[in-house]
Amino acid sequence: MKYVVFYILFWPCFAPCLHAQVYSKSYGALNNAMGGATLFEPSGFESVSNPAFLSFSKKKVLSISQELPYFQKDLAISAITFTHSIKQLPYSIAFIQTGNPYFLQHILAFACSQKLAKQLYLGVKLNYLHTQQFQNKTAHTLIGGIGVILGINGQISIHSSLTNFNGAAFPIKTEQHLPLQLAIGINYKIQDQLKWMLEFNQLEKIQKNCLGISYEPNKKIKLVAGVDLNSQQAGFGMSYKAKSINLNIAMANHKTLGLWPICDLQYLFK
Repeated sequence: MKYVVFYILFWPCFAPCLHAQVYSKSYGALNNAMGGATLFEPSGFESVSNPAFLSFSKKKVLSISQELPYFQKDLAISAITFTHSIKQLPYSIAFIQTGNPYFLQHILAFACSQKLAKQLYLGVKLNYLHTQQFQNKTAHTLIGGIGVILGINGQISIHSSLTNFNGAAFPIKTEQHLPLQLAIGINYKIQDQLKWMLEFNQLEKIQKNCLGISYEPNKKIKLVAGVDLNSQQAGFGMSYKAKSINLNIAMANHKTLGLWPICDLQYLFK
């Protein structure tokens, strides 16, 4: 009975994601702290966000993430990703599970990236989605995407991503075509330690505009904060860097549904 209550209570929040099969969601603590942005900075989950960020990956990295939407354990989101490079071609593989007894989804994602010019980076991704919704049969599909980062100068860069350019669909009852997602963001470095970000994200009729800021008081600590201007969901987060471990912690707050904690742990291989 409690699952039914959770499902009804959180449906307004998850309905846009369910319609898009959650491939549009932001992953990584710091990006979620920026109002759910997908283009802010490398998060370890580039294979499901902007794959162009992989061009900035210099090391072999293992990342794990855990989200607990509104402190409801039955809505947990777990993710693990591995990033490496082969002959200067960075790539990433990720596995993500989202769900409860009424909605269960798995994403197996692969992405790679290449530097095309001095300040131009291109990435491609392929996500395999396997989903099961209440009273619907299991369905699966492949979703393709690209990401681009263009540096204007040392202070400004433009980030963009296009997801589901291949027009993927789910054969649930009648064939359900999944919408195209387009995201465009601008990063502006005010100082070496301070920068802000503005992102416009369009998924069919669902629009999300994110505004965020990050500050690095020293080489080990980064502080971030942001807001989704449409839903007014605000967030804040912190990153701590040790020798071979990065710990990212964030908390998002929806004005109606409450708090959403996220924690990432990244291990950098020597």
